[in-house]
Amino acid sequence: MKNDKGFSLLEVIITLSVLSSCVLLLSFAISQIQTSRSLIKDERQIEWHLFINQLEYELRESETVRTTKSELTLIKTDPSDQLKKTITYNRRFSIIRRQVDSQGHQPILLEVKSIEFGLLDEKLTIEVIFQNDETYQAAFRVRMNG
Repeated sequence: MKNDKGFSLLEVIITLSVLSSCVLLLSFAISQIQTSRSLIKDERQIEWHLFINQLEYELRESETVRTTKSELTLIKTDPSDQLKKTITYNRRFSIIRRQVDSQGHQPILLEVKSIEFGLLDEKLTIEVIFQNDETYQAAFRVRMNG
């Protein structure tokens, strides 16, 4: 009587094909995850630099700069109509938003865990921690008029 207790050549080829397909898919998934992470980090840096550039522009034209730990307030005169405008940056949920005269809702930074503003000796400091625990910091020299 014949005793068949091993694998046939066909079974081994099918098993190796399935195994190599799984390894190929896994390596493809890992490379896609790494690419996605680097793109997200690049987008976060672009978002941060746009925020810093806009804030720097508004600070140059501001007459008064006030801060609390969680809010930045700038007061400036609009050159077109000579009216005072109050610009506020604060956190609402996980978004840093910009408002003019307490109106509107312009999202500036997304997925924010915390933000801290500080103002000491004509130096404005900002520290933002995003939900993925990336931390960004900036410092500006400001005129103290109010």
